Amino acid sequence: MKRFAIYTFLLLIFVACADKKESGPQYTISGKLDKGEQTLHLYGWDSRYETHDSVICDKNGNFSISIPADTIIPLALHMPEGGIVTLYAEPGLHATLHKDSAISCGWSVKGGSMQALHDSISRILDSKSSYNSRLAVIDSFIKHHPTNEVSIMMLRRYMIEIPEPDNVHIRNRLGKLSGNLQDHEFIVSTNRLVNQGHSNVLHKSFPAFEYKTADGSSVSQTDCIKKYTLITFWASWDEKSRNGMRELRALRDSIDSPTFNILNISLDHDTVAWREFIEGDSIVGTNVCDTKGFNSALLKKFNVKSLPFTMLVTPYQRITRYGLEIGNCAREIDEIVTKYDKEEKEKAKAKKK
Repeated sequence: MKRFAIYTFLLLIFVACADKKESGPQYTISGKLDKGEQTLHLYGWDSRYETHDSVICDKNGNFSISIPADTIIPLALHMPEGGIVTLYAEPGLHATLHKDSAISCGWSVKGGSMQALHDSISRILDSKSSYNSRLAVIDSFIKHHPTNEVSIMMLRRYMIEIPEPDNVHIRNRLGKLSGNLQDHEFIVSTNRLVNQGHSNVLHKSFPAFEYKTADGSSVSQTDCIKKYTLITFWASWDEKSRNGMRELRALRDSIDSPTFNILNISLDHDTVAWREFIEGDSIVGTNVCDTKGFNSALLKKFNVKSLPFTMLVTPYQRITRYGLEIGNCAREIDEIVTKYDKEEKEKAKAKKK
């Protein structure tokens, strides 16, 4: 009887320790939006948080979401209106979201020293109207914070994720970072691509957007979260584009996954011609039209000069491939999506245990 009691006691200690380990340190972000019952999405800026979470506000607009955080993790909070708020998840921290018209995304976050540093420098940079004035601020910031991850986000937002980034300027600022930042995956990738003279498309996050489909329904960035999305800029007046669009059905049929999505953004000025083509040739995927053509803000973001232009966007809204040929990329995409589906299933099983 005594031995049974000892075993029971040890078992209770083991379970308690396991529960404690499973819960671990948490990061919580909460706040209040103007409207209730809206959905917010949360995902990581890099591989330290390769997952996504979502939360629906209550009827009064209040929300709260918590994630495990053993170390500081940079996160992207995707707002219902399409903006993205950068968060720095610190272990054991409860941060709160507040409106802030001095920051371009419209929101700031209270809680955490790194978050405070990020939001304060963002206010300064967003107040500058010229590229050169922003460069001066960034140079000063990096000089005083060469080992701080906020420096990476400043480079990313204000020098890399712009329509026509300057590789010489980027290379110069990257060289001023020190410590562990030189081994950061984003810095290593950026250095490699810049030194090879490649396009900076791969450095970018896919920006917020909203379009109307041919039947009048809305499609936005929210529809692409949690899915790999093949996005193609094209036009019905371009022969190469038309041929590429016709190859989409074979590509879609070869990829059997619920987490693969196709979005075709036409640059047609003539919406009648666009509708006739997508309906007559039964073009698969979600089809939208941007009548601003090459003057489209979204197109300028990637400095697209010719059509068609195809890219693959991850479920975390980061561009992982670009310049793809629709007729030759099915196997590559299938391998990427299959790996993602497998990882998601393993994560789901782990949560149930």
